[in-house]
Amino acid sequence: MQVTVARLQPGVNAEWFAGPLRAMGLGNLVTATEADAAARGVTFRRGVLVQDVPAGSPAAPQVPAGSVITEVFGGQVNNLDDLYARIERGVPPPATTVDVPMTVQRPDGTSLQLILPLRARQR
Repeated sequence: MQVTVARLQPGVNAEWFAGPLRAMGLGNLVTATEADAAARGVTFRRGVLVQDVPAGSPAAPQVPAGSVITEVFGGQVNNLDDLYARIERGVPPPATTVDVPMTVQRPDGTSLQLILPLRARQR
């Protein structure tokens, strides 16, 4: 018997809010690492790194590439799995709309409180 073990991408089971994250321009997210911070010349922060933000997207004016999502619903986010889990837990069924508060640390060190509107929850 041959077994192949793979890691499920965090957004696969969370499409109801992964889609709105992408629509906001926050679709290319990864767990922040010290290597990522060094490559960008910024201070390392635990959280979820925004790798790029498409020009013209709703997040583009406020959340530059290299920003790190550090909190969701007031709780610390340490990695991508944690981000999705906190959003999932913060929106109790059968809610169909919710505003998700996030804290984002920009590459220049400033902090931003961002509200992500999630609509039409389908689970």
